[in-house]
Amino acid sequence: MRFCKAKQFHYFAPCLFVIFAPMKTILITGSTSGIGLGIAREFAKTKNYSIIFNGLETNGREIAEAIGKEFGIEVMFHGANMLQPAEIRAMVAEGITRFG
Repeated sequence: MRFCKAKQFHYFAPCLFVIFAPMKTILITGSTSGIGLGIAREFAKTKNYSIIFNGLETNGREIAEAIGKEFGIEVMFHGANMLQPAEIRAMVAEGITRFG
């Protein structure tokens, strides 16, 4: 598992976790299914984080909203393709705008 510390966020591969400090916002790629969804649910249980969900599922927004409602946290879904740098930048910018 790789770890990278950049100016505004940390990330771990293969699932990408981005923690925007100091607002405790996490971006988790692949968070609409499988391991990514399990990780998102675990962070949601703490109720200490806002979560930005990312995935390719057509119902990704509904998955994110259901978890937000279940755990009483703020969520956002963005369907950025992780192979497209412009889409990744747009997703991060939207997260910063929304959650600080």
